[in-house]
Amino acid sequence: MIDLTMRLISDYGAIGGKTVFKPSDQEGRKNKLHHSDFGLVELKEDSGVERVSKEELTDYIKSDKWRKGNFDDYWASLKNFWFVENHYLARKDDKDSSFNRVIGRQEPKNKAKSLIREIKGSKWLSGKERESKKVFSFKKPSRTYGFIKRGVIEFDDMQKRLMDVWASESFSKDDFKKGEEIIEEIFKK
Repeated sequence: MIDLTMRLISDYGAIGGKTVFKPSDQEGRKNKLHHSDFGLVELKEDSGVERVSKEELTDYIKSDKWRKGNFDDYWASLKNFWFVENHYLARKDDKDSSFNRVIGRQEPKNKAKSLIREIKGSKWLSGKERESKKVFSFKKPSRTYGFIKRGVIEFDDMQKRLMDVWASESFSKDDFKKGEEIIEEIFKK
């Protein structure tokens, strides 16, 4: 399980990255410590640990010794996870922030804590004090990922937000991967 977890984190996520640390392309800010990519992990070699099959993983996580209730109720699940490689969200200048646009916050730096208006799911995506945002973005290597919450914001909603931001960067629906696709990919590696 540790091998699978580390490959998932290395290829599709990060470890403990603070959500207040976001990429910036803004002159005078982009090289500051608080705009660095924290939490990215690169695996240098195979762990040598015996890999589990998808069936073994499924049996393990559905065991009664883990969470009770309906797994669909938990937003922090690969069922609700999405990932985009080779694209990142960042503040461009004091007025423009693709990150804020995606999570539904006002873009000007002096208004960045306020929602644009209640676009479906924005309040949940943007989090609040002591509650994580649900979108994470890194510049090197470029990747953006996050979670949806069924009934609040769906995969199609998230994909549309990203397409609106990255329209000029040749972003397509095929670049957007859902957790189920990632599970299949990771077991093929």
